[in-house]
Amino acid sequence: MIGGIASLIAGLFSSVFAVVMWAVTGEAGLLLLLLILPLAVIVGGLLLFIGLRSGVQITHDAVSWSTGFGGTQSIPFAQIAHIEVPTARRGPGGVQLHLRDGKTVPLTALKMSRDENGYSPDRTYQRIAEQLVQAHQQYLHRAARR
Repeated sequence: MIGGIASLIAGLFSSVFAVVMWAVTGEAGLLLLLLILPLAVIVGGLLLFIGLRSGVQITHDAVSWSTGFGGTQSIPFAQIAHIEVPTARRGPGGVQLHLRDGKTVPLTALKMSRDENGYSPDRTYQRIAEQLVQAHQQYLHRAARR
């Protein structure tokens, strides 16, 4: 999302700058920039759109998530046996939901950052994963009291 905002601002600013410089200097080469810069604006807008659509929502009884292109997925906490939150450089790159029926569902909207050495958990990943685990534990505690 941040990359989208940066690309959008850079494309818009550069387009305005190219028009102003062309008006001042009359240099036709600056107009060629106007053919390329809209691409930066379009890419920035798409990245921003994808970033705004992506996310994880945790309620008192379920977790829902959406990636930039796919639809929203939701799994009730009643179906989740446990939640695996990897923090190692190797292994799964994100949170895995282990369901009571034996299936494993990757929470695709919550992944670690990837670098040349493997995966690394950033603060946002850690914070959301911790909130998810706590919400699931609270659900299990409430369900056990019923």
